[in-house]
Amino acid sequence: MKLISFCLTILFTIICLTDLKAQQNEGLNYELSFNQNDYKMLQERAGEKGVSADEFARWIGSNGRFIILKPGEDINDLMEEGLPQSAKLTVFALDERGAIVGEHGMRIRTAERPTDLGRLMNISELGQVFERLFPDANFFPDANFFPDANFFPDNLLNSMEEVSKVVTESGRRVAASGAVSFVLTVTPDGDRFKVPAQPGYVLFAGHLIGPNRKN
Repeated sequence: MKLISFCLTILFTIICLTDLKAQQNEGLNYELSFNQNDYKMLQERAGEKGVSADEFARWIGSNGRFIILKPGEDINDLMEEGLPQSAKLTVFALDERGAIVGEHGMRIRTAERPTDLGRLMNISELGQVFERLFPDANFFPDANFFPDANFFPDNLLNSMEEVSKVVTESGRRVAASGAVSFVLTVTPDGDRFKVPAQPGYVLFAGHLIGPNRKN
């Protein structure tokens, strides 16, 4: 019985690894990355005044890096024109309970090597998005931010509806601190993805201080 159980365990492991390899070959990987030291500098800059919508957008453009990783051979037949030329960056605003209270998407160019977001998108447009999300207030970033590699699931998704569910679940995980949060995702363009994708994520938690808001 022990031998049978051992053989079944080995077989199950092989199946899982094979399935993981197949998933890696079936989808696109969108990576969105920020450096912890750069984030600490943003906090120091915020000080007692916080950062404005425009300052936050320019920091993201200068410090965020994006790359779309090439898929495995199994997916090439589905992509006759090669890698997508554009992607969608979506900004989700979540309240103190982790509920989505704002969502704005914009098109960005893609890259096959790590590239600053500021070279791939309109940073002025991003600043306008943040201005709509926290008008007449400044953002005070908390001590930690949550990049995709440590905080978000790494499974493949097929639609923005699935992305929204992941964002909501992640927002609830930091809502206990009473902080608001902004989640940035990078996904294929469109509500439903032509090819399954592993989105890029980052979550910035903090507090908003300004007119009609409590300190």
